[in-house]
Order: sequence, then structure tokens, then C-alpha cells
Amino acid sequence: MKRLTRTSLLPFVVGMLIVACNSSNTTEEHNGKNDGKVDVTKALEFKVDFADYNADEEVQATRTGKPANDTISKQFVNLGNNLLAEVTVQRDTAKIAPKAKTRTLEDGTYTMLAYQGGVYKGEVKGTITSGAFHYLGEKAIDLLPGTYDFVLFNDKVTRSGNTLNVEEANVETALIGRVNNYNVTAAPARQQVTFQMKHCAMRVRLRWESYMPILNPTGYFWSNSGGTVTTSYDAATGTWADNAPSTGRGSTYTGGGTADADGMYRTVCDYAYFFPKTAFWEMRVQIGGTANCTTYNGLTINGGSSLPTALPREANGSYLVTYRLFYNRVIYLMSDGTTGFINQTIYGGEPAATAKTPVGVVLSQNKKLAVALRDANSGNELFWYYRVDYTLMNSKRHKYQDKTCYDDMDGYHYTWEDNGKGYDGTTRKGDNQHDFPAFYHAGHYGDELAANGITVSGTLAGKKWHLPSIGEWVYLFRVLGQGNEPQLRDQFPQTALWNGALADVVFRQVGAPTITDASHIRKFSSSEFKSLRGMQEITVASQVVLTPNTMFMGETDHFSKGKVRPFIYY
Repeated sequence: MKRLTRTSLLPFVVGMLIVACNSSNTTEEHNGKNDGKVDVTKALEFKVDFADYNADEEVQATRTGKPANDTISKQFVNLGNNLLAEVTVQRDTAKIAPKAKTRTLEDGTYTMLAYQGGVYKGEVKGTITSGAFHYLGEKAIDLLPGTYDFVLFNDKVTRSGNTLNVEEANVETALIGRVNNYNVTAAPARQQVTFQMKHCAMRVRLRWESYMPILNPTGYFWSNSGGTVTTSYDAATGTWADNAPSTGRGSTYTGGGTADADGMYRTVCDYAYFFPKTAFWEMRVQIGGTANCTTYNGLTINGGSSLPTALPREANGSYLVTYRLFYNRVIYLMSDGTTGFINQTIYGGEPAATAKTPVGVVLSQNKKLAVALRDANSGNELFWYYRVDYTLMNSKRHKYQDKTCYDDMDGYHYTWEDNGKGYDGTTRKGDNQHDFPAFYHAGHYGDELAANGITVSGTLAGKKWHLPSIGEWVYLFRVLGQGNEPQLRDQFPQTALWNGALADVVFRQVGAPTITDASHIRKFSSSEFKSLRGMQEITVASQVVLTPNTMFMGETDHFSKGKVRPFIYY
């Protein structure tokens, strides 16, 4: 047998060492390591969730245990043409069906980037199946143990270095997910990274609300930009470019012709998708069509305004911007005796320190005549008169069908002054609760205001409310309902056309009930007339019946019941 010498053994030993080293390297690479680096595509499991719009707000609310506050801001905007809008920005709570959403968003190719301290470290492409990222090919991302940021985006996003670009045509479907400060260990067995894929877009809906129908509205978002517009996302820092551009787009509205349970008419448009941080001057709003003419008796809303600057403009944010319309043509009587428009009241956006409380609606600035916001006696019906030996009490008497009654402005006289019939001092109608309940509760309406926490002051202090005469009701018919006065004055009694729905708006927009009554319940007047019943002349009281389309003025029995709406000379 040939004996091996030390010299002849050396090549064999070296060869065995090389094989052993190669075997060791192969084993290390199979375990995810290569010269101390970790191939994260093999060593880590990348899970992918698709976040719904406003998901961050919901997560924050869950962590605090408090419900999410959907309202972001409120402000009042003068739309011109005597229209005012309360503009409310809210996070939209509408959701996408999870299964349909996930199936659609998983489609296509995704790219994953790795950064450390803002420095690019590598990328890999792959697909998403069943909520997990699977890389394509053999390309790896080899990282030394340490803390990294990972960015994942779909094929609706294009990359140029650290800049990710999104075109407006793709903004609705573009997705970016980010995981910050993830610690990659030297032996990352069973470690999992979860991406929250978020929409690159923010979406906005507009809702218009009014107290009258909104028919066939049309809307438009308009801007200065044109052609193809893009925005960018800095993958290294996770920030979007500010004041992104936008192009114009139309909006389709639904609803508006039927009132909901609280009597409001609402119309809402479909979603408009914008870049995050789109410039406010690129998201101007215009609404038109026949909606406005129908809403406020010919007053139009046509004209543009920017979306409220309180809109956060965040990627993956969904917002509902509501414009509640107010009729800013009428003048209100305030609790301090001053007068002003709704924007000076607690209902119209005036700062709390200077906002005033309305108690009536001005019918004549010249005569300083106003009508109360609510019926007296909490809206409950009352008798005009409550004695069986009634004789004519008013000093003014009008014959049946005497049209001059429409000029009778003596409601205060009938309520509070000596009428020559023996009712003086505390026994005058305004203080005679037993015999004249309607007059009494009209005259003591100030007590009801006080009971409801409204203190009158200034020039209104000491003023008395009264039961209105027929002529004073004519002012309301003319001023608030834009009534057909020639038709009204044709005869008495009379039913004449008026815009009672518009009159209702005047009261509803300051928190009061409607002044019209679908049940046709009468409201009393203080005027009295002589009436012929066959060959007999009798004395009758007077009433008005207010519906959304007509106002009736005529006679009624003294012993009938009805509602009482106080008037005042302020």
C-alpha cells in the first residue's frame, strides 16, 4: 500500500475546506443571510391591508375609546343675492364594501422600496394575493440588521428616484402604503410587516340643504389648470407636494325634491376625487340649474366659491361639505330692541360675544311693526271670547264685505286701550284672561319669552305685544309671503294666493315652527265686523287661515277657538 505523505495530503484538506465553506455559505443564504445581510423578501412576511377612507380617524377614535368627531369646521358664506349658507365640513362616513374593494385593489403589480434614514436601500416588485405581498423573480433586498422604512405602491404610481408620481387620471385607483421604523433583526424568523394601503386620492361630496325643494340641480368643480396634471409623493420622507393642481369636472346630484323626516330638502352630488393637498383655488365650487329658482322664489345661487380652507386635504380622506341655505332678505327683531339680518343672530354665524337672539320678524320698518316667532300659549288653541253676554267691544265697526277692513291697523288699540265700552285699566282685553283669552295671551307673550329664558332689554323693554288686526295681517301677507294683494282686496272675506312656504322659511331658519298650518287651524285677528245673517245683523270676530299656498281672511264666531300669533310695535 502506498503511504500518503504530509505533502500529498495538503491538496485534499484544502479541497475539503473549500467544500465545507461553500456548504456553509449555501446554508446561510438559504436561511436568509448573506455576509451579515438579510434578504427581507424571503425572511419577512409582508401582509397587506386595504384601508378604507378616513381609516386613520377611526383607528384614533378606537384607541381613545371615544367616537370619531366627524365635524371639522363650520362657517357662514354670503352667496350674494340675499342668500347665506352655513358651510359645514365633515368626514364622510360612507364605506366601500370590503370584499369588492379588496378584489379590485389587489389587481396589478406592486413595488416595494426600502429606506434607512431617508436613504434608498433597494426595491423589489411583486403581486398581492390573499392579503400578502409575493415578490417576482430572484431579485432580493439585502439589508443589514437595523431600522428601516418600507414603501409599497401599485402600478398606478410611477417612480423617478425617490419621487412617486400620480396622474389625475389614476388618482382614484392609485395606492401607497408605508411602514416606518421597522426593526430588521439578524435572525428575523416569523417576523411580519403589515402595510396599510391607502388611497392616494382624497374624495369630496357636496350636499345642499334648504327649507324648500331643490329641483334638478347641476354642479361643477372648476380650476385654472388644464391638460394632464400630476402630483408627487416623496418616498424618502413620506410627504405629498403642496398645492397640487386639478382640472375641472362636473357633478351629478341626486335628491332634493322630497323633504326628509325633519322637513329639510337635501341634494348630494357624486364623489369628486382630488390629489391630496390640492390648492384651494383649484377646487372652486359652482352650482346652477333650476334648483335655485325653485328654492327661494327666483333667487339664484349661481356663482363660485372655494371649498372651505378648513378642509384637511389628506390622502385617503373623505369629506362631505354641506351648504345649508338661509334666506337673508328679511329683518329680525332682536331681544334688545335692535333689528338685523340673520347673519347677526345666534343662528347666522355671528360670534357668540356679539350674536343676538331674535324674537320677531320685522314687517314694517317705517311703522316698526313685527310679528312674534311663535304662537302664544305654547301654540295651544284659545277662545277669542269667553262670555255669554257679549256685545260689540271695538270702537271701529265694519260692515260685511267692507274692503276697508284691510287697512285696519288698530290691533294694539283693541288689545290695550280704552274702547269706550267700559273696559278700562286692568280689565282691558290684554289683561282680561277670563273673558278674552286670545287677547290676554297675545298681550302677555313677553311673559312666555321670559319663561323660556329670553330677557328683553333696550328699547324693547316695557313694550307690549298685542293681538293683530286684519290690516296688520295684510303686512305679513305682503312682506313675508309676497302675496297677491290685489286679489286679496277684491272683496272680504277672501282667499288669496301667497308664498306661504317662503314665509315658513323665515321662521324655520331661526329655530321657530312654521307659520302655516297643514290642518287649516285658524289664527285670530282682533278686528270685528257686522255681518248679515239672513235679515239679522250680528257682530263677528275675524280670523286668518294660513296654508303654504293661500291665506284666507274672514269672519269667525266669537266663541270659536284658534291659535294666537302676537304682534308688536317696537
